[in-house]
Amino acid sequence: MQAVLRSLVLLVAILGGVEGLRSQEQKTWLTGAALGKQLDQPVGLSWSGLPLRQAMERFAASQRVAILIDRRVDPGQLVELSLQNVPLSQALLQIAASKDLGFSQFGPVAYFGPPQAAARLRTLAALRKQDAAAAPKDVRNRLLAVRAWRWDDLAEPRALLADLTTEASIKIEGADKVPHDLWAAADLPPMTLVDRLTLLLLQFNLTFEIDAGSNVVRLVPVSDDPVIERSYAAGVPSQLASQVRRNFPKVDVSISGGKLIVRARLEDHELIAAALRGQRPTRTKVTKGEQRYTVAFHAKLGDILKKLETTGLTFEIDAEQLEQAGLSLETIVMVSAKDATLDELLEQVLKPAELAFERQDQTIKIMPAMGP
Repeated sequence: MQAVLRSLVLLVAILGGVEGLRSQEQKTWLTGAALGKQLDQPVGLSWSGLPLRQAMERFAASQRVAILIDRRVDPGQLVELSLQNVPLSQALLQIAASKDLGFSQFGPVAYFGPPQAAARLRTLAALRKQDAAAAPKDVRNRLLAVRAWRWDDLAEPRALLADLTTEASIKIEGADKVPHDLWAAADLPPMTLVDRLTLLLLQFNLTFEIDAGSNVVRLVPVSDDPVIERSYAAGVPSQLASQVRRNFPKVDVSISGGKLIVRARLEDHELIAAALRGQRPTRTKVTKGEQRYTVAFHAKLGDILKKLETTGLTFEIDAEQLEQAGLSLETIVMVSAKDATLDELLEQVLKPAELAFERQDQTIKIMPAMGP
């Protein structure tokens, strides 16, 4: 009997070791261009009564995409969700929406947390990188050093914070603002030290200030509305300003020195910049029978419609009717839509030019908004 028991123990140990090796192999996370390609790939999932953390860990391993769940999210809540043939980027958004969570693709890490925290994450990190870039070279190099990051079960965030500041050979002020907590294990791909600090501190509604002169990082509360200021030069500033305000009502827009000054979240700046570049539209299938569109343009309406036709749409336009109404496809339009339905997209494209539409599947008839 003892020999049998010893054999069983040995078998369990071997199987456990094999499973451990498999787990380590699965944690070769995708980054950069490989990650971008994976986020575009269609995926399917069927979760019924699974605890959130368990479901997410399996999904992360299968997709080779690192996932971090904020400490404020209940990891044991059960998930009921079924998706088929959905791009991975959309699947991540729908997972978050199913539990009323916020989501942010933070570099190589898919972050799930309170909606307000997710909305601030990338902007906060970008602001701290600006601060680091302005520091002396030796401090800058330490703060922007890229390393993988992992910790074991029951790790204390204050200890993780101490490890990060030790790595960068910097002092920390206000560590007592991080309360005692115990975290589940995590394994994350290489990120800058600034990004790692941001991920840790945001979970306590904190960020940091860099005092390069005294080699100190000071913990401070996150402001209610962190924004980045950038300038844009394109076309007529006043016209561009009105279009940005219409498309981004929460953005602070002003004109100075013939340039458009925008104070906004990083995500809004990316959409505005993409519109000015006139990025090619993309179309993704979210659920059976439904299409979602991502576009970014600042161009003549006629040129925008031509590019949209490359996604399979057909436009029917009565040029004489538009001319009689004093309307034109030469109207400059700014469009920044992400994951919009076709009707939402058409309204955003046509409304600034005072046009309306009737749609039959993929064929769209365009007419004056106030026409007969």
